Amino acid sequence: MSKPTSTGIAAGTFLIFECHGEQFATPLLGVREIVETPEIQPVPYSKEHYLGIVNIRGGVISVIDLAKKLQMKTAGKPWWAGFIMVLDLPGTRIGMRVDRVVAVRKLSPEEMSEAPMLDDSLVDRRFLIGAARHANRLVTLFDLQKLITEEELQLSQRQAS
Repeated sequence: MSKPTSTGIAAGTFLIFECHGEQFATPLLGVREIVETPEIQPVPYSKEHYLGIVNIRGGVISVIDLAKKLQMKTAGKPWWAGFIMVLDLPGTRIGMRVDRVVAVRKLSPEEMSEAPMLDDSLVDRRFLIGAARHANRLVTLFDLQKLITEEELQLSQRQAS
């Protein structure tokens, strides 16, 4: 169970991962499993960050390239390299492709801080939790479930049916 920090951020166990050389973390509780990237079936006329669908343990799961979804500009690994983090969402599961899984780690309140206040016209803060230090690096904390749009959620639910 996570405990609120003095900053209001819930401390707890996080999955730390990497996209395009940058480290991020999300609460482990929302991650069902992590698998090596299987063959992805593209879906025609889909958005750039939407890689397609995969079959994981007999279930059809939509896969999003997290780096593209976050509009990261630098070159990373090709879509077929890396890992898929399978997220449990209401009524469905969605896969997020990341380059590398770094660690599963409890983050203490002392290691965490709120995200800096930025103009909402510059940054979409809906899914930002804050920041933390891990192995002398700054790690951005995300709630990946809030990153998924209603449209993506509905598409995933239809494809899993």
